[in-house]
Amino acid sequence: MNIADRPAALRMATVKTADLTVVGGAGHVGIPLVLSFAAKGLTVNINDINEQTLATLKSGRVPFIENDAQPLLTKELRLHALIRDVKEKGGRIVGISAPSRASTLVNYVGLDEAIIDYVCEIEGSLKIGKCMPGTLIPVVEESRMFVDQPECAIIFSWHIADELAPKLRAKGYKGLLVTPLPVPRVL
Repeated sequence: MNIADRPAALRMATVKTADLTVVGGAGHVGIPLVLSFAAKGLTVNINDINEQTLATLKSGRVPFIENDAQPLLTKELRLHALIRDVKEKGGRIVGISAPSRASTLVNYVGLDEAIIDYVCEIEGSLKIGKCMPGTLIPVVEESRMFVDQPECAIIFSWHIADELAPKLRAKGYKGLLVTPLPVPRVL
């Protein structure tokens, strides 16, 4: 999971941008340590020479038995895969709504302004003109998304994503709608 070889716009965490790097992080001690730090909201980079183990992690599997590790890894990698595909094609990704739960997710998963172009809030929100906590992702008025028509929008109010999706379509949004939790999926 050493991702330093990805283009800058696609990096989820690097030695420079991560909260910490775990050297030898793909081993029996490193993986649980990395997942524990990530579960607490830290952005973690794994540095390891074992290419086979790194490839296994990149594929979304834990290379050995570790209780509760697989679900954490699977959810994070699934969201990364969805948004990486959009970015690799030069697409824009925005967030929809900026509740406090979104700040936790954005920082846990390692999303930043190189990945998320902006986050939308409804007109009149006091969050407009500010940034998502812990990032430089600007919060803008929702109408911008309908004009810009970004290729992908992540619904950060995932608990009501199924209710929001038809409303966003009715307002004219044509791009990909993604909900990150409980399991990342396209709506």
